[in-house]
Amino acid sequence: MSLTCRYRPAMRMLSTSARLFKQNSKDRLNLPPSFKSSKPLPQNTLTDADKERIQNASSTHIEPTPITYKRPWWIPLLKFGVVFVPFFICGAGYIIYETVNGRPVFLPLWVNSSVPLEKAIGFENIDVEALKAVCEETLVKRLNMNHLIKEYFGLPVELGEYESFDVRIQYNRLAIEGIELDFRRSWFKPIFKWREIDTPALPPNINKYIQPLKARVGDGGVDEDPDQEVMYIKEINYKIMIRATIKVVNEKIHRIEPGTGRITFDAEIDLDHTKYVKIVGALMHFKNINNTGSGGTLERLW
Repeated sequence: MSLTCRYRPAMRMLSTSARLFKQNSKDRLNLPPSFKSSKPLPQNTLTDADKERIQNASSTHIEPTPITYKRPWWIPLLKFGVVFVPFFICGAGYIIYETVNGRPVFLPLWVNSSVPLEKAIGFENIDVEALKAVCEETLVKRLNMNHLIKEYFGLPVELGEYESFDVRIQYNRLAIEGIELDFRRSWFKPIFKWREIDTPALPPNINKYIQPLKARVGDGGVDEDPDQEVMYIKEINYKIMIRATIKVVNEKIHRIEPGTGRITFDAEIDLDHTKYVKIVGALMHFKNINNTGSGGTLERLW
């Protein structure tokens, strides 16, 4: 008997064992993760005391203690000092410098480029009713030459009452208002006074420059007061600004609802140059009949 025939059953057994081992390895790889370990799962070894301690801990909820930060008491004082101390030092130095040089101290508090008429100095010298009449007369002349007015309202246009008439005084230079302190007599009892710088006053004869052709020529065909006019021209450094809304009373176009026509305009009187009312901008607004056109229409005239 040959050697090969002697060991053939043994080799067949080894081959079968290798095939079974390989199949078992594949089966082990396909098992769920919890069953891959060959070790048995440990049994529950908790005692009754451990269970009671866990149950008591879960039933008792302890709120965490919040962490609070208490700001030091001197922080607000430090912020106040950072702002106030430099201001106080600069102010004290300015007061001492002006007083030593023999001048009162002026502290500006308000700066104006324009003010309403009722807050201007000498506002009572302007005849507002005469100003309204001049503005209406000038506006009618401009409206009668406008093609939109002809298309929507017809010519000649007729104006009614003013709905608003606001007058402002616009300064050519900024007007400054503030407090004047005089420490020259006493450091402890200074003299307080409200002071205005570059704030012009409206003169008593201002109304005659609203209508220059009627007021500047007298009955004899000469200027009423040429010396006063020359002096007045040198002192002019402001303008009279007007914004007003006036009604239109003759809607001749059937598509406009009666009583809804309005003209809003801006005017100015440059007393330093032209000395007459100049309409610088105008808007026309009205309502279409039967409330069409989103309830109203607005058109710029110029």
